[in-house]
Amino acid sequence: MIIFKTIARAMLSALCALAFFAGTAGQAAAQSSECVVDQYNNTVCPPAKTLCLQESSSRQVKCSPPDGGVIVDRYGKAQCGVGRCVLDIRGDPFCAKDSGGAAAKGQYGDAVCTGGCAKAQASLCTTLTR
Repeated sequence: MIIFKTIARAMLSALCALAFFAGTAGQAAAQSSECVVDQYNNTVCPPAKTLCLQESSSRQVKCSPPDGGVIVDRYGKAQCGVGRCVLDIRGDPFCAKDSGGAAAKGQYGDAVCTGGCAKAQASLCTTLTR
């Protein structure tokens, strides 16, 4: 019975994959979800392993360091760090101190990060251009 279930699952997976590839044949490749539209309505794509967003105030596209994070502060300005970023309960941006590290709000709204948290900095962001 176990062998029959395993074979059935494998066949179902193969059929799903075949249906997916058949449905996408001849279509243009989808745009990356990481790409953004800049203030001049140009689609711009970030360097590898970076995250980007558009500042609400300047409409410029700002990117994190590689494996880092980017977040918008309460003033609409991008702030970056070497790890992922989060706003704490007061709206202050913090990022993980470890490259590629995670960040989240703790039980009481404080920032909790891999390797500890550091205040995010605008100077760590780069402006993405075409």
